[in-house]
Amino acid sequence: MASLPFVIVMLVACYALWSELRTDPLIVRRQVAVEMMRDAVVHGVEQHGDHFQLSVDAIDPEVAEHREPLGDEDEARRS
Repeated sequence: MASLPFVIVMLVACYALWSELRTDPLIVRRQVAVEMMRDAVVHGVEQHGDHFQLSVDAIDPEVAEHREPLGDEDEARRS
């Protein structure tokens, strides 16, 4: 019984850590990336059939330096 306050504090600390990690930018970015990849594959298979392939290639670092990030206009064109 003497350890009950410690257990309660630990449970609250675990809950706080869990709730913070759910909104961590790195975790959210990974979830969005997985969802986008899944959507791209589903869309590709629906549009092109079972023989659809999605490839992701590395980009030349020099090209990446000068490339503009995708904006709202590019996103609208891609959808």
